[in-house]
Amino acid sequence: MTRHETTVDRPWPNNTELALGLAQMGCGPGVVNSSVALGHRSIRISHAKPNETKSLVLLRQRTADLRHNLSLDEEEAVLSFLWRSAPASAVKSVGFMSLQGGGEKFLVTDFLEGPTLAEILPPKEHPDEVLSILESSLATIHRAGLMPQRPALNRVNSVERILGRMQYSPLGDIAQWSDVKARLEASLFRTREFTILHGDPHAFNLICPFTREAGKGTWLDFEFSSLGPPEMDLAKSLLQTSLQAERAVAPPGRRTSSEWALVLFVCGEWMAEPPRDARPTAHSVVRQIAKDASCALNKLQ
Repeated sequence: MTRHETTVDRPWPNNTELALGLAQMGCGPGVVNSSVALGHRSIRISHAKPNETKSLVLLRQRTADLRHNLSLDEEEAVLSFLWRSAPASAVKSVGFMSLQGGGEKFLVTDFLEGPTLAEILPPKEHPDEVLSILESSLATIHRAGLMPQRPALNRVNSVERILGRMQYSPLGDIAQWSDVKARLEASLFRTREFTILHGDPHAFNLICPFTREAGKGTWLDFEFSSLGPPEMDLAKSLLQTSLQAERAVAPPGRRTSSEWALVLFVCGEWMAEPPRDARPTAHSVVRQIAKDASCALNKLQ
């Protein structure tokens, strides 16, 4: 799992440095009069110019465990592509900022006003509706990601990589890993439909309108994006929503064997290396999701 970083590890630039950096990248002269931490790798800044004040977000490259993270250059390429190909499906990139004297580079994006899906519909209270909206919103970026103009990313969840990432499975008595691998190999090699994946598709990473209109959300935080089968995102959204709801959530509609096999796969990965801050109930929830997926997979045989 990715190690969390804090501002103690790498302090953010001060407001004067940020204002100068924005001017140098073409945002015009102004004053940065506030900065608010949004997470471990991002801050929101207020850039006041003579005739307007604009909120922006600065993203930095996470330095811990780079195996799982896109480079800032690739993340910007994904955001720019989605902004052109599926407007409003992802936040808009403004460009890169480098401070005087070189050193660290930052990705600057627009700050999107509005609540997250989790704020509108708490997953613990509305898990089924949350999962349905997540899947509809993922379909928007998945359709765009099938276009030949999509950016080439170094992180590719190829069938070979998926099968090779886990030589054994901690699923134990829930499912035979050799059978799961065989089903994955058969179904994914048959479809070979690769697209842009979000990589971390949960309700706190989706800005939604108050209307709750499915498929109209805007995705944040593409640092775990990759190319791969769309079923991977669907499996991760099911796992994340279930963990936030603290119970196994049933996915909407009928599922294919490749979808159920990838649900088992992501459950196995989670069980092999659970987050240090996982809730006490998380292990039982993941086991139940895996049992449900194994049962569904057996019925499709």
